[in-house]
Amino acid sequence: MNKIFIVASWADIKTNNGFDRLSYVARTFSNNDFETTLVTSDYNHHGKKFHENINETLFDYKIKLIHELGYRGNISIKRILSHAIFARNIKKYLFQLKKEDYPNVIYVSMPFSTATLACKSFCKKNNIPLIVDVIDLWPEAFIGITSVPRILSQTMVLPWQLLSNKAYRCADAIVSHNYTYLNRALKETKENIPNEMVYLGSDLQFAEKCQEKYDDEIFKGEDEFWISYVGSLAENYDLDTIVLAVSKLKQKGINNIKILFLGTGPYENKLKGLAENLNVNYFITGYIEYAKLIAYLCKCDIAMNAIKNPVIIISYKTSDYFTAGLPIINSSKGELQNLIDKHKMGFYYKTGDVKMLAEKIETLYSDRNLLKQMKDNSKIFANQYLDKKKNYIKLVNLANNMLREKKI
Repeated sequence: MNKIFIVASWADIKTNNGFDRLSYVARTFSNNDFETTLVTSDYNHHGKKFHENINETLFDYKIKLIHELGYRGNISIKRILSHAIFARNIKKYLFQLKKEDYPNVIYVSMPFSTATLACKSFCKKNNIPLIVDVIDLWPEAFIGITSVPRILSQTMVLPWQLLSNKAYRCADAIVSHNYTYLNRALKETKENIPNEMVYLGSDLQFAEKCQEKYDDEIFKGEDEFWISYVGSLAENYDLDTIVLAVSKLKQKGINNIKILFLGTGPYENKLKGLAENLNVNYFITGYIEYAKLIAYLCKCDIAMNAIKNPVIIISYKTSDYFTAGLPIINSSKGELQNLIDKHKMGFYYKTGDVKMLAEKIETLYSDRNLLKQMKDNSKIFANQYLDKKKNYIKLVNLANNMLREKKI
């Protein structure tokens, strides 16, 4: 049996039913004749605390926790230092392995480039194929969306971009969950290396179970119209515009719209203040279990992809929106909006344009036939393109092909 190491800066290791990218990748390889080890950080990026009491007997694969420093701020020097320590410790772990424990292939996620470079030094020495999965373009994705002036943030990010370019060139194969990130990485490679685009994906059967489980617990008024936003409540998202747009509609006499902010974050108190000052109906869940989040989405009418950064493409949240069968009102141009337009699954609005967003919401609020059509289109899209069980096997096939070619 071939061995594979899945190296990830963070992954869901609470249960064997983790739905983040890398834990599902690990499960897929394990279920397809690979002896699989998920090598990940001992620090929980989302909860900002160290993992404790991991019951490895629950999983289809082995788990190896690698120590890092830990950090509080997502944009901070301490975070960069923490990831550098994580990479150093990965390298130390790999080079201390006994030869009989060597993997046949290593699959590493980016960010972060330091971890990829650490894996490459081991792979190069031992002739082991390295597959790089581009999950995010961190930290260049933050350019122009924080309070730091654009020119200054570009200067600050440049060294990391150069390091990322070096990491992309280390890959023996590149994969990603969208073509924009995939092509960004492939531009840096010197030759036409194997590559694959596999959406983050969704599990429609799981969504149905979530809906059934929480149906009685989540109450929605008969005449209420729910707008959902999933994710961090932070300044790099266009959250004020959602509240201001609903307030504008309220001034026109539309009083039954409720905004559901499914998440938490540093901007939460300011968001509450704005909504309460404008007397806008809202609900902030705080940290929420993934199954319950999906159940909430299944009761919503439309979803918001309200971001300030056009680099962010098809994210976990947009996959969840499609899975729940929701039209998306989206503020990012490019690949995601092209899909929304092509499949008639929502509208575009310009970041910060309150009038434009209010008009798009009112269109779907007033035309329930159009709303139903777009809901149906989202569900069809999820069925055809986002099914993890069908799509993730492509990654296993890629690894098997690379190993066959290596033997030849």
